[in-house]
Amino acid sequence: MFVLTTTPERAPDVATYVEIDFQKGNPVAINGVKMSGAKLLHSMNKMAGANGIGRVDMVENRFVGMKSRGVYETPGGTVLWAAHRAVESITMDREVMLMRDSLIPKYAQLVYSGFWYSPEMNVLQKFIDETQENVTGTARLKLYKGNCVVVGRKSPNSLYSEEFVTFEKDRVYDQKDATGFIRLNALRMKIQALIKRGKNKKNLGVGGSASRQLRWSRHSPLRFILINAFIATISRGASPMHRCFPNKELSPRKMKGS
Repeated sequence: MFVLTTTPERAPDVATYVEIDFQKGNPVAINGVKMSGAKLLHSMNKMAGANGIGRVDMVENRFVGMKSRGVYETPGGTVLWAAHRAVESITMDREVMLMRDSLIPKYAQLVYSGFWYSPEMNVLQKFIDETQENVTGTARLKLYKGNCVVVGRKSPNSLYSEEFVTFEKDRVYDQKDATGFIRLNALRMKIQALIKRGKNKKNLGVGGSASRQLRWSRHSPLRFILINAFIATISRGASPMHRCFPNKELSPRKMKGS
């Protein structure tokens, strides 16, 4: 049944190492030898297939809705995917990667369903192309008996720096800054816990004893949030007194002089 791959058990007992170069997200060379996309994929199919890489047994959802079992072999694609992700890991911004990854299912759906030339695909492809602007570099992989393992990556656009990621003293940022970061990110959970504690004890609402435990200092993050909500409500022409301060405990009168 398989024509591109050998079984992992019959693959060579010695690992094969390969380096793949990328230029703006596109593979352009194998072991320093530049070649066209078609020739590059053909070469990777032979190399990866000989090492038993790329067999896939899956159940997929067809466009019309039914489930179907498929057995595929994608030796070259498997290695190129791993190499591409390796270069992305050191060149792509975290938030950009999160956004891109969230769109992968939709991208795959459009391709699978044959909508390659649709308007939505055109828009999505432009976004994907933009995310690949800095994805230039080289990934080194080990191919061995069905396994494809990344063993190295480098890039002139690398965002990785050993000096920056150290837990020791450095000039990039003050380790003490993490204290405020943790407190601010935990604020919503602290508020929820305090309110829940108050409801459980005396069945009180937002204005109960729990909310009184929150300190309304001049720089209180909670006060900052409510004040901004108050301003936003005014700008929409709504009733700020009713919408922002429905409870006496959090009324402007209580805030005055705090």
